[in-house]
Formats: sequence, C-alpha cells, structure tokens
Amino acid sequence: MKKALAALALGAALTVTACGASVHGTVADKRYHAGYTSTTQSCSTTKKVRSCHPVGHYNAPSYQLGVRTGGSAFLSWVTVTSLTYYRYPVGHAYP
Repeated sequence: MKKALAALALGAALTVTACGASVHGTVADKRYHAGYTSTTQSCSTTKKVRSCHPVGHYNAPSYQLGVRTGGSAFLSWVTVTSLTYYRYPVGHAYP
C-alpha cells in the first residue's frame, strides 16, 4: 500500500513539474485536440418581449507531449505550440 501511495505521489509531482519548462526526457506519447466552434444561446427580456440570439465560441486546438523522464513509468504532459508538437516525434529527446 505504501508503495502504491508513493508511486501516486511521484506521478502527481511529475505532472506538476510538467507545468514548468524544466521537463527533459523522451517523447513517449502525443495528444492533439482539434479546434472547434460551439454555439450557445443568449436571451434577454425587455418589458414583455423576450429575444434570443446565438453566440459562437471558438475553442483553439491544443497540443501536448507526453514526456518520460529517466526510467519512470509516468508521463509528464507538457502543453506546447503546434511548431513544437511537430518538431518532436515520439521516441525523440525533449527538449
């Protein structure tokens, strides 16, 4: 049980570390989420008249690299630009 908790704590620490720019290791996985537009509705009432209109929201694409540091079984996920995403293929050293 203690080993499992220690492994979980290590994984959390590595994930927090990924937020900084100091992650070094090998790219083990990549995640890409395409950009998309979603639409919601905005309504208002003036006196007794209710009017509604659509509101579009653009969600930009996101790029992440799963970096394995040392011999760890855990990945540190780093959010990167599209340029960096395509610059580092799986199996290559980052950064």
